[in-house]
Amino acid sequence: MIRLLFVDDDAGMIEIVRFFLEADGKYEMDAVTSAKEGMEKLNGKEYDAVISDYQMPQCNGIEFLLEVRKSHPKLPFVFFTCANDPEMIRVALNHGADLIVDKSGNIITRLEMMMDKVDALVDEGRRANESPSTGTDRQLLMDSISDMMLVTSRTFKVRLANRAAMKAIGMCEEREWYLTDVIHQDDAECAESDLLRSLEERKNAPVEFRMRSINGYLWVEAVPSYCVENGVVTGIVLVMRDIDGRRETMMELIEQNKKLDLILGLTRHDLLNNVSSAETYLQTLSESLGEKHKKRYVEKALDNLESMRSQLQLIKQYQDLGMFERQWIDVGEAIDLAASQVDLGTVLFEHDLNGMKIKVDPMLDKVFYNILSNSVKHGDHVTHISALYQTGRNGITIVIEDDGVGIPSRDKRSIFEYGYKERRGHGLHFVNELLARSGMSIREVGTPGLGSKFEIFVPEGLYRHDDDIAETMGLNLSSRQRSASL
Repeated sequence: MIRLLFVDDDAGMIEIVRFFLEADGKYEMDAVTSAKEGMEKLNGKEYDAVISDYQMPQCNGIEFLLEVRKSHPKLPFVFFTCANDPEMIRVALNHGADLIVDKSGNIITRLEMMMDKVDALVDEGRRANESPSTGTDRQLLMDSISDMMLVTSRTFKVRLANRAAMKAIGMCEEREWYLTDVIHQDDAECAESDLLRSLEERKNAPVEFRMRSINGYLWVEAVPSYCVENGVVTGIVLVMRDIDGRRETMMELIEQNKKLDLILGLTRHDLLNNVSSAETYLQTLSESLGEKHKKRYVEKALDNLESMRSQLQLIKQYQDLGMFERQWIDVGEAIDLAASQVDLGTVLFEHDLNGMKIKVDPMLDKVFYNILSNSVKHGDHVTHISALYQTGRNGITIVIEDDGVGIPSRDKRSIFEYGYKERRGHGLHFVNELLARSGMSIREVGTPGLGSKFEIFVPEGLYRHDDDIAETMGLNLSSRQRSASL
C-alpha cells in the first residue's frame, strides 16, 4: 500500500483524485486543503509521497515544499497544478520538487500518467531506505540462481538483475533500463501484453520471447511471479531460461513432419501406380499371348517391381535421416562402399579421396550411391566416373564427374527437388537434405552434352586429412623429443 498526502484548496479536485485512487486499490490517501494542515499531517504520520497544488492561499506550493524539505529531505514531492509558467517550474525543481504535472486537459489521463511516475518515485525511495545488508543479501540470493532472474516494477523498469541475466544480456549494472529494452521488437508488444495480463490475473503462465544477448538474440521462457505488498502487486519477478535449443528442435520436428507428409504422400501415389501397372502387365501376360509379347510384359512388370523396391528403400533412408549424430567418416571408404553396390558394368570408376574425413551423417555412402547410380542409369554412354577433392579458401570441394550426356542447363537446380523427371530425382533430393543437415551443400556444374559434375562443398571445421593429423602428431612428437634432449 502506498500512503499519499494530497494537498489542494479545491475540494472538488480532492474528490476526483480520491475516487480515482480508491478505484485502484493500492493507495491510501489523506487529503487537506492547506499547507498548514499538510505540515500537521506530516508531523503526525509517515507518508510515501506528497502531491500538492501550487497556487494556494496563505502559503503557496514553493513555501510548502521548503517546509517539507526541512523535515523530510528525501520524501517524494510532486506538484499537480494548472500553473505551467517556465519560471515557476524552474524554481520548483531547484528547490527539490521531484515532479511537476500539468492537470489541465483530460484529468483521468493526467492522473494515470502522474501515478505511474509517483509509483516509480516511491519504489526508488523505498529501495534507497533499505539497509545495505538487506540489499546485499537479496543480490547474493539472486546470484546463486543459475537461471536468469529479473525483478521489475509494474512498468517493467528493472530493479534487480542477477549475475546470470547481466552476463547473458551484457548490460551494465550502473545503467537504468527496462525489460522492454532487451526484447526483440517483433516480440515486444505480445510479450508485454502477456505479462500484463498475467499481472492482472495473478497467474504464473510462462511467456516466450526473443531477448537480446551478447551473441545476438536468444529465445527465453519467462515465468512470472509477483511482488505483493499489503495485497497490492507492486512488481514482477521473472525467472528466464534459455530455450533456443528446444525451439530449434521443435522447428526441426515441424519441418521434418512437413517433408515426411510430402514424401509419404507422393511415394504412396508412386507405389500405387507401379502396383497397378504391374498388375496390368501380369494380367495381360496370363492371357493367350505369344512368347514375344509375354517376355516384353514380364520385363515391364519387373521394372515396376524394381521401382517399388527403390521407393521403399528411399522411405527407409528418410526415416533414418537425422537419427544419428554426425561422425568423422572416411570419404574414400564411403564412396568405395557405394560403388560396390552399383552395377558399374564396363564403366571405369576411380577416386583420390582416401584419407580425407568429413564430419557428416553416417549415411554418407548413400549420397555417393545416388550420384553414381544416376550416372550409370541416366548418363546414356558413360564410360568413366572420377572423384577427387580440391582445397579452397573456406573449405574443400568434393568433385564427382562423368563423361555422359550431362544435365540440361534448365534442370540444374530442379534435379534436387523431390519428384524431378518423373520421380527419378527422389535420390538427389535426399542427398541434398542429408548434406544440408550436416552443414554442407551440393550443386551440379557439368557441361550439357559432355557429362555431369557434382560439387559437394565442405566448410572449414568439418573436414580433416589423415596426413594432416600425422604431420601434427609428428610435430608434437618432435617437440617433445627436443624438450627431452634439453
